[in-house]
Amino acid sequence: MKKLILMYVSLFLIVLSSTAQGPDFSKEVKAKVADFDFMIGTWTGTGEMMMPGGSSTSNVREVISYKAGKTVIQMEGLGTIDLPNGETKVVHDALGVLSYDFFQKKYKLNSFISKGMQTEANIELKGDGKAVWWFDAGGMTIRYTLSVADGKWNEIGERSPDGEIWTKFFEMNLVRE
Repeated sequence: MKKLILMYVSLFLIVLSSTAQGPDFSKEVKAKVADFDFMIGTWTGTGEMMMPGGSSTSNVREVISYKAGKTVIQMEGLGTIDLPNGETKVVHDALGVLSYDFFQKKYKLNSFISKGMQTEANIELKGDGKAVWWFDAGGMTIRYTLSVADGKWNEIGERSPDGEIWTKFFEMNLVRE
């Protein structure tokens, strides 16, 4: 009899632990993350980085996809330049994860680049196919403004020491494949 009771208790605990893993927020999170559906896809084009000594243009490929049951968006960016010897050099390699924090009721954008830097950016939707994200970077605010329309992606990067005067340092123009 003890074995039978122990078996029923064990079975009950197994069923309970498999169903009681906490509330499911996925419906609301998926709906919020879907607000960025306009970004989903594979995009190619060029990016231009403006530096004090001049500008540099690279070939860019962005692969934007849903992950984790459509509760996050993964962004993979790769920028390359063609060298005179025929080889290709990677000049930008980044990973971004866009999510919605159910408890804080806000979007988050975490990014990582191959130079070992990472950011946790603030991000806001600014209308149909438009978003702005920004973060502090050692006394500067870095801001990116994205606009997607008619299969074209335009993104501007700017920096500001005071939040008033902005200097453009980056522009990317892509088309959906």
